[in-house]
Amino acid sequence: MTFVPQFCMERHTATNRMHSREARPGAPDRATLTKGSIMKLALLAVAALLPLIAQDKTVALNGNDPVLLATQNVEKLGSAKLAVTRGDFTYQFTDAKTKAEFEKSPAKYEIQMGGACARMGGGSHGNPGNYGVYEKKIYIFGTDDCREIFMKDPKSFIGK
Repeated sequence: MTFVPQFCMERHTATNRMHSREARPGAPDRATLTKGSIMKLALLAVAALLPLIAQDKTVALNGNDPVLLATQNVEKLGSAKLAVTRGDFTYQFTDAKTKAEFEKSPAKYEIQMGGACARMGGGSHGNPGNYGVYEKKIYIFGTDDCREIFMKDPKSFIGK
């Protein structure tokens, strides 16, 4: 038989009681607490995120200023503080001047063809981070191949 000092036995017994239901009268057992907590937490998380999901719009052009892109073919990151949402896209601007220019004539600077892939046309979605500029208009594409083919002969795809 192994000798265990009395104080070790008392400590072990006290620790077991702390973790049992007997030590906390009325407390739910661990399995119920875990299942219920997970379900409640998941519902609360979804409820908290719904307003954000509903307002979320895709940042167009990888955050580059569409006015500079269309007029100068320059990629310069805009700021989320200077942003405008049109349709499904949020456009960011480098300064108040380019933002004002966009707001004055949004159709001139926004993504063309309603966000469809410029090569494939209506019914196909373009990737707002895969874009090209032709005649100071911004077009988006579903794939890199679509962009390459379009840019070789843009006139054959515009107006389809």
